[in-house]
Amino acid sequence: MQNRRIIDQHLAAAEVTLVPRVESNSILTLVSLVQTGRIATVLPERIARFFAQVPGLACMPIADPAAPQAHATVALILPPQGRRSALLDIFVRRARLIDKPNGGTETAI
Repeated sequence: MQNRRIIDQHLAAAEVTLVPRVESNSILTLVSLVQTGRIATVLPERIARFFAQVPGLACMPIADPAAPQAHATVALILPPQGRRSALLDIFVRRARLIDKPNGGTETAI
């Protein structure tokens, strides 16, 4: 649950409130739910990259440019573009714009 605390701290600093739809201590359960195309989950980046090798999943690293290089990184694991729910697509677009000045530009996963 350390990753959850990290994400919660960053969201609080950005004054963003999210209500999780699913909580689990099982990575396999979370990844199985992601495969439905309705949710994404936050995992340590190395684990997310491993599961993203499975057809139908993608990895989107979440980086904090102000963090030191040795800082642990996390990533979203989610269905690839075209297999996501509309709400998940909106979330991904918004997540890509958080740290980009003037709205930035987004790239497809």
